[in-house]
Amino acid sequence: MRNPEPAPRLSALRRSEIGRVTIYAVTGAVTHGAPHQDSPSPDGRRREPPYLFATPIRGGLRYIQHGRSERIGDGEYVLLSQKAFFELEIDGGGEALVAHIPAADLKGRIAS
Repeated sequence: MRNPEPAPRLSALRRSEIGRVTIYAVTGAVTHGAPHQDSPSPDGRRREPPYLFATPIRGGLRYIQHGRSERIGDGEYVLLSQKAFFELEIDGGGEALVAHIPAADLKGRIAS
């Protein structure tokens, strides 16, 4: 199973956990996220790869996924699927909050 922590080009300043959600305060250049493969859970069912929530807390950040590229700033966020390749670049000297959210946890909290 792949380590769910941010790729090495990001430097984790702090790490916290809320249940199965892991939150990092990070700084750094570019991280490339390779797609996660679905993995079986202990009960044999397939687990979807986690989602990555990212929001800048100082400076801005740029992301790329599915051919979409955008820069976001204060008060904005992006939710990236870890089923697909992505790039995340934090502005030089900037910081961001990055959270790994298990797909089942996220879907279980969305009211439809």
